[in-house]
Order: sequence, then C-alpha cells, then structure tokens
Amino acid sequence: MPSGRRTRSATTSSSVGSSTTTATANAALDVFSVTVGGRVHLLPPERRVRPWLVGQLGWYRATAEVDERTGPPSLSGCVPHCPLAGLRLHHSGSDDGLGVNVGGGVDVALNQLISVGIDVRWHRLFNLLDHLSFLTTMASLSFHF
Repeated sequence: MPSGRRTRSATTSSSVGSSTTTATANAALDVFSVTVGGRVHLLPPERRVRPWLVGQLGWYRATAEVDERTGPPSLSGCVPHCPLAGLRLHHSGSDDGLGVNVGGGVDVALNQLISVGIDVRWHRLFNLLDHLSFLTTMASLSFHF
C-alpha cells in the first residue's frame, strides 16, 4: 500500500499599470492506495539474491492541496499573520479511482530469518487527476518465521 507526499513551491509576479502583485503557492499531493496482485520470483528460494516482478490492481485516493498568498511584493516577506500581506487562498480536492502498478525488486537473504530488499514501482491512475502516473521506491527489512 504505497502512499506518499510530493510538495512544490512556486512564485509568480504580474504587473498591471504601476501596480505589481506577487502570488506564492505551496502545493502538496498525497496518494493512498489499497492494491492486490502477484509477485513472481525469478530465482528459486534457495538462492541468496532473489529478483522479482510485481503487478497489482487497486483503489487509489489522491488529495491535492494548494496554499496561495497574493499581495504586493514589498509585503510578501511579512510574518504569516500580517494583515497587509494580501489575500490567502486555500484550494483542496480529492479524487478516487482505479489504478495499476508494475515493478520489480530484489531481496537479499542475510540469513535464514532476515532479508533486505529494494522495490521500484510505476503507478498509473485511470480517470484520476488527469491520468496521474508516478514512480515509488522502497527499501525493506523482512523477518521470516
């Protein structure tokens, strides 16, 4: 069940006549998923290093948030609650839908009870935030009993 947050900041300026307005935006994207699928190991369990491939289908929920502040550039560095800093806008939205992920990884047995691994997956969401796609990476420590 991958989930994650990606953030981004941007600043833009525009001039109309002799007045200049600056807009600053901070954006965040959270993605949560519940997926099912299969993992195929490419080497037998007796091997110390075992690469594998995975494919999954499931439900994804994406939530996007944008905090935006507009105002004259001379006030854009004002403390957060300065009444002259301009207009503060908060935009948020969420969407759920179907998605898939495919990828692979490798597990390395340290002994019979412990292994470490890496995992890389490409996710594709259908009819969700304009067909969003992204890559996830993960490291693992596994205990076998």
